[in-house]
Amino acid sequence: MKPLKLRLAAFGPYASVQKVDFADLKQRTFFLIHGRTGSGKTSLLDAMCYALYGDTSGNERNGRDMRSHHADPTCRTEVVFDFALGAEVYRVSRTPAQERPRKKGGGTTTEAASATLWRRTGADDEAEGTVLASQPGRVTEVIEELLGFASEQFRQVVILPQGQFRQLLMAESAEREKILESLFKTELYRRIELALKEAASEIKNRWSDARTRFDVLLQQAQVATASELEEQLHLCQSRLSEARAKLSESRAAQGLAQQKLDYGRQCEQRLKELSDAVCVLTNLETQKEALQIKRQILATAHKAAKIIPAEKTFNQSESEYTNATIKLAHAQTASKEALLARDASAHALQVEEGKEEQRRQLRSELQRLDELASKVEELARAGADLKLAQGKVEKFTDEKIKIAGELDASEHLLEGKKALYMELQKAAATLESVRQVAINAEKILDTRRILESACDELAQTISKGEQLRRQWENIDSVLQESRLKQSSVESSWFSGQAAALAKQLVAGLPCPVCGSAEHPAPAATDAVLATEADVKKCRTEVARLEKEKDQAAREHAQQENVISKLQSQVQTLTATLGDEAIIDIALLQCRVRENRSAVAIAEQAVAQAATVGSEIVKLAETQQQCKQRQSAIDEMLSEANEERLKLSGAIQERESNIPADLRELKVLKQNHLAAGRKLQKMEQELKAAQEATT
Repeated sequence: MKPLKLRLAAFGPYASVQKVDFADLKQRTFFLIHGRTGSGKTSLLDAMCYALYGDTSGNERNGRDMRSHHADPTCRTEVVFDFALGAEVYRVSRTPAQERPRKKGGGTTTEAASATLWRRTGADDEAEGTVLASQPGRVTEVIEELLGFASEQFRQVVILPQGQFRQLLMAESAEREKILESLFKTELYRRIELALKEAASEIKNRWSDARTRFDVLLQQAQVATASELEEQLHLCQSRLSEARAKLSESRAAQGLAQQKLDYGRQCEQRLKELSDAVCVLTNLETQKEALQIKRQILATAHKAAKIIPAEKTFNQSESEYTNATIKLAHAQTASKEALLARDASAHALQVEEGKEEQRRQLRSELQRLDELASKVEELARAGADLKLAQGKVEKFTDEKIKIAGELDASEHLLEGKKALYMELQKAAATLESVRQVAINAEKILDTRRILESACDELAQTISKGEQLRRQWENIDSVLQESRLKQSSVESSWFSGQAAALAKQLVAGLPCPVCGSAEHPAPAATDAVLATEADVKKCRTEVARLEKEKDQAAREHAQQENVISKLQSQVQTLTATLGDEAIIDIALLQCRVRENRSAVAIAEQAVAQAATVGSEIVKLAETQQQCKQRQSAIDEMLSEANEERLKLSGAIQERESNIPADLRELKVLKQNHLAAGRKLQKMEQELKAAQEATT
């Protein structure tokens, strides 16, 4: 991978936008990033790692922690990194989750993390290129595919963070294997090795299985070697040949016996059939006499069948004669009845002709009833109209009384609503002041809670810092003792090396160190000397203690930094609260509850005032509508009274022309119906008498 351009904004110590163009190095492949401690050298590497993988070079902070504390709130934290892989050029842009000012209103909102990866091979400087991925997780996956490294491997191989170079050297064998495999592209050979190992293992397993089966076969055959098994096989094969020959002879004998058995079964079947035929013949001989009797009866029946048609003709003629006799008797009876009916009809006709005067009177009565029907209908309609008019008068009178009651009630209610509205307006006028007091009380309570929490956290942090300081002092004391012990062991070991070398000197032979053949004063010691293992053990212990001391020092420094921040926070909060800083939280909570209750009462008064105002307007409108309805009811009541008087006069005039017993339409119709039915019956009787005489 070759870096091309790096652009970072509000990242680490860089509060504004910074650009690094690696193209200025031209063909120089080896360069140095230098500067004072804390000037931001590592932040450049952090920016590259964050743009590629979403974490920093030391993997100790995430992207959100890398936002510059000195940056303007409107400046977004963002890293854009251009790099090349062979002939391909890529650009990756990544922003962490961060707080930004709201576009509308006050306060801030959280902007989600985002990332985009482009391929820019052959693209202009202003063009972004082709989008390859646009989600943080997906961008990281594509980067790992392109570079061939995961984030941790990239930090160990490509970018070695401060103080972590030893991790590559001290890594476990499996971890180093993954790193070197990625570096030298040995994945193919590793797969081949695994495939060969698996094939060898499979062949070995197959051979072992075959060997096991072979041993089992030898045990089953009760032999010790394969040659013995082969001899036993030849013996079994010869025995098998003899058995097969005997089997062929047995099968031939079995076939001959089967043929004889089939012939015997056929003979047995034929004998059985002969026995059944003899039995049938004996039964037929016994039924011969009964068969002769049935034949005689059949001949007699054939002779009797010839007279059946003549018998049928006789029976039919006798039936026709009987029917004719019955019809003649019926005709004679009907003739007698007809003569009697004719005499009765003549008498009835004379009676009906004598009722002609009654029929004329009925016709006159029907004509009179028809003339009265229209007058009675008009009288009934007038009566119905009079009832409607009377109903209207009663209805309008009741409505007028009801409206008057509503006007009185609404007037009293309106006066009460107006008085209540004035009281609610006075209570609602205090809402803003009460609400501001409640907001200030809640702010004071929140600040007081933060101060209480900060004081508790400060006390715990100071206690933990003191523990870390004592831990660092203890480790430093043990480290000094270990260093003294290491120096003593190393000195003992060096002295022992000289004595050991002296023991190997031979008189007259040159010394392997100085080359002299004379050895006047060789080194010698009687003390117990330290071994190389003792030296390594001391060095390992000193290195471990130094690492623990450095870790304890870093933790103590971090704790001191936290204490300083907490002390500054406590001082700021105390100054902000002033006298309120010493007030108990329970008292402040009581104030907040009282203020909230006051705000609720004022807000309720505002809501009630609006409601009561609307009710007052509605009541005024209702009063106006009632007055309008009252005026309209008065007019309609006057008209209904006039109509009632007019209808009463018309009814009296019509009743004078109609008999009192016929003024109801129902009675008139009943009389008309009775007269009509009586006339119709008399005319039908006359007509029937006339027809009976003809």
